[in-house]
Amino acid sequence: FTVQNVCREATSRDIAGLSDSGGSATTCVDSGGLHDPSTQKITVTVSWQGADPLIFSDYITRWRNKACEQTDWSGGAGGPVSTCPTTKYDTDDGHIDNTGGALKLK
Repeated sequence: FTVQNVCREATSRDIAGLSDSGGSATTCVDSGGLHDPSTQKITVTVSWQGADPLIFSDYITRWRNKACEQTDWSGGAGGPVSTCPTTKYDTDDGHIDNTGGALKLK
């Protein structure tokens, strides 16, 4: 499965498309609009030998809570995980790739 960032039109708030780099970045120059940290596009692909793959896509959105973009691991070990509006995590266990300003599971 893949999880991709979504861009929305500034005025109408309609989905404008995926963010730049096929949804892996948070900029929206290619698709237009603004990055929406509360909406993600989820695509699931199921395949098996001798048949065409099945591909299902849908959007999920968060609508009641505050969205904060976590961008680095410089919060330091030993303390609690930071909450909004700070943008720092407590520790990195080696399973997250935080290059390019985005957090991705390795």
